[in-house]
Amino acid sequence: MNSGLKTQTEPFPETEKEFAAILDELRKLDANDVEAKMVISGFVDHPYGPDGQRCMECMYYLVHREW
Repeated sequence: MNSGLKTQTEPFPETEKEFAAILDELRKLDANDVEAKMVISGFVDHPYGPDGQRCMECMYYLVHREW
């Protein structure tokens, strides 16, 4: 992250349909392509958004308990 990896944080998936589309895109990637998975999934190494939420506070994490 410190080396400048830019990830796709916008638009944030507002519905289950949008979130599922991201998951579908991630499933198409090679299992070892970690960098592409981080970019598509919008991975950041700091709290994100106007509320400064973390993964543990995200509604998707709370339901699945993993990403």
